[in-house]
Amino acid sequence: MKRADRIMEIFDGCGEELFSALMSSGTERAAGIDRTVQLFQDLSDRIFLPRTVSAAYRVMSKRAAKLKWSPGEPSDRFSLTYSECQRIEKKLREYVASGGRKSRVTRKIITAAAVFTAAAAGVFLVVRQVTSEEYLRRLTEYYIIINAEESSAEEIVFSVTLREGQKPLMLTHLPTLILTDKSGEMSFTAAADRELALNGEEPDPRSLCDTEDRELRITAADYGHSFLPGHYKAVFDLCLQDDPSHEPIVTITKELDV
Repeated sequence: MKRADRIMEIFDGCGEELFSALMSSGTERAAGIDRTVQLFQDLSDRIFLPRTVSAAYRVMSKRAAKLKWSPGEPSDRFSLTYSECQRIEKKLREYVASGGRKSRVTRKIITAAAVFTAAAAGVFLVVRQVTSEEYLRRLTEYYIIINAEESSAEEIVFSVTLREGQKPLMLTHLPTLILTDKSGEMSFTAAADRELALNGEEPDPRSLCDTEDRELRITAADYGHSFLPGHYKAVFDLCLQDDPSHEPIVTITKELDV
């Protein structure tokens, strides 16, 4: 006999009696029905079902007592309606068909594993993002403030400062200027003898960048010719001040008009 049919057979034999015993202890009707369903579900989860209806009733009574539901003596005052019996039978058949408690536990394990996997993947992505070069570059860019204060054919003045929390930086060289117009772009770099003199012992004061608001003036003489009128991009390469290799760690581009 199928397990669901055997459970229905036991329910037909003692379901009303069990419900009545539960109700005799002062249980609300809705709670009595729910507890009856749960006791039969617990019974269906057993590996071996009791051989007789009376044995099954005793098993469920002991289970109810263990749950502190205190089943009393069955009474004719309490009985299930036809529709209530139908609803209980439907729930029990669905429960048995779903695999019962074992299936619930398996689903919980699978769900927990899925949540853990998703959380682990999220942590991995966050860690990767936080430690990625792109993220660190953007974070460093946030801490660097460069503004074009003045501009003319002979001189462009920038203000350079760092936010609190950023390690002191240095400019590796004067900014590269890129003039953009309808015909394209033209790049200008400082003459070799006018570039920043970078060395660890005596850095060029113009190269230093910290939380002090510093002024960086670049002149036409630095680049060998006057600044043509138009729209420019000024590209700054910066390194850590205490890095003797002077390898740039971030590039900042500012736009300005001359």
